[in-house]
Amino acid sequence: MRMLLAFSRSAALAVLLCGAASATVHTVDDFGVADFATIGEAIAACSEGDTVLVFAGTYAGPENRGLSFDDVNIAIIANDGYVMTTIDCEGEDRAFYLSGVHDTTTVIRGFTIVNGNSTGARYTSGGAIYMHSGSSAIVDGCSFESNTATDGGAIAIGTGNTARIRDCIFIGNSATLFGGAINCNYDDSVIRGCHFAENTAPEGGALRVYYSSTAVIDCSFVGWNEAANSGGAIWHSQCPSTSLIRGCAFAGNSAQNGGGIFSWVSSPTIENCDFVANVASGEGGGLYVAAMGEPTNVSDCTFKGNSAHDGGGAEIIGAPLMMTDCTFSGNQAEYLGGALYLFQDLAGVVGCTFSGNASGAGQSGGIYVQDCPGTIANTIVAFSTSGAGVVFSGTSPEIRHSCIFANAGGDSLEGYHHNNMFLDPLFCDMGDDDFALCANSCCLPPNNIWFELIGAHGQGCAECPSAVEFTTWGAIKALYRDR
Repeated sequence: MRMLLAFSRSAALAVLLCGAASATVHTVDDFGVADFATIGEAIAACSEGDTVLVFAGTYAGPENRGLSFDDVNIAIIANDGYVMTTIDCEGEDRAFYLSGVHDTTTVIRGFTIVNGNSTGARYTSGGAIYMHSGSSAIVDGCSFESNTATDGGAIAIGTGNTARIRDCIFIGNSATLFGGAINCNYDDSVIRGCHFAENTAPEGGALRVYYSSTAVIDCSFVGWNEAANSGGAIWHSQCPSTSLIRGCAFAGNSAQNGGGIFSWVSSPTIENCDFVANVASGEGGGLYVAAMGEPTNVSDCTFKGNSAHDGGGAEIIGAPLMMTDCTFSGNQAEYLGGALYLFQDLAGVVGCTFSGNASGAGQSGGIYVQDCPGTIANTIVAFSTSGAGVVFSGTSPEIRHSCIFANAGGDSLEGYHHNNMFLDPLFCDMGDDDFALCANSCCLPPNNIWFELIGAHGQGCAECPSAVEFTTWGAIKALYRDR
């Protein structure tokens, strides 16, 4: 084993030294062969641009936690990756403190950081890593487990930061206030390709984003991230229109409001995301937006099997909303809006598909709209298992070029509606959540008088029969005759 480690060290050093003629590589191991026995000693020996190369082992004790290097940019790299290299903070401190001097040449890569606790430290934010005052460091390929803080159970990112958090794992971290795994304040960071599970906080079970342009891209929030109040996975507050949530999966998260995402007075763009089996005891099983006049854009998202008191799939309040190309299936509300609840300032729901959603109270299995002008267009609302397809209260939107069909509580429309169809949309395989359209569907452009696509999906299979059995009034009466 020692021969293999020696070979690994030699190879790693060769690679690092090839690209850094003027920099020094300081090696660390826990059995006396490397330059240093602790990470802290190696950092103390560093100059600008140096690398600390840490070999497999578990690193604990005062010289392996509470580490800062404010005056230099360095790379701290676990040669053998996070599976074999652990920093155990033993509940005494965080691992790293980074301040504003650090740019993208400061890198922390390949560690598992466990048992960080900043609640008794000088700054109580960031149980494993605290980035403050403009740090642009990169944290890459790390795993954070069982860390805790007042905010940012694993990582806290402060004012002016442009940090990059990439390909990291966050499991079982907690915060007493905000952001069970990460808390972002007044920053412009990017969180990409990360996985979050079993993180907890009162606000933002996994992630809290506050007054920030932070982008969250290609991340998975899967496996019971939980917020006691709002935002089971993400709590998103007072953020500008440049904030982005893209390509993320939200499954099995829970909160009082916004089981997946809770967005407050923000104008995020949410696109290509999946919301599955998230739960809110109050409002918005998958997504809750209370924008108070700020525009919200939601596109190419899937909401499946989410539940809440109102807005089983999503609830949008006070937002000039543009929702396009989204699919809602199997969502349930105890009361209003099995799939979607809309209140005030609707801009548009366009090109969406709603199927098999339900309201426990038998109201609005599909969409519930209250005092919302705007447009619902080119949208399918069908097969609600409890409640009508679309229900209005107060000011209603225009509904046009849509398909309303076979909803348990009825298909009738109120308010201003025109040029709609009440025919079977002919999904390829609704039972298998395939909502693409059969070749003979009336919702395909060649098959309707508007030559427009209705719903979120195009043709996906050949011609098929209707899932609904058509019959005659005489045949129905015959069912009730004495035999």
